Amino acid sequence: ATTATNITILDPSVPSQYQSNTTVQDIVNQLMIEQWNPLVSYDSYYQQCHPQQCQYTYSENFDYIYTITIILILIGGLTTVLSLIIPIAVNLIRRKKMSLPTTVNAPTGFFARRS
Repeated sequence: ATTATNITILDPSVPSQYQSNTTVQDIVNQLMIEQWNPLVSYDSYYQQCHPQQCQYTYSENFDYIYTITIILILIGGLTTVLSLIIPIAVNLIRRKKMSLPTTVNAPTGFFARRS
């Protein structure tokens, strides 16, 4: 399949952001964009290309700072929750132990008086 590409040479009579002595390297550094047109027609694209399937892929590099931040947040949250729960649990256990009657099993014949 061959594709036709229309390329026009620079016309000095047409206004441009580039000077006549601008180097090719400078133009390439600016991505060779004369004017950016943000209008996008997705309808035209789909009418012309007729894709059978649309697919979206998002690749993200592993972010160490994000991971470290999440770990610190989890540790901080766990510390806060435990500092609230542990004193309450300890007090409940202490009260339960204090309120239980202590029973002493002594031999019955030991304390009995004989007359």
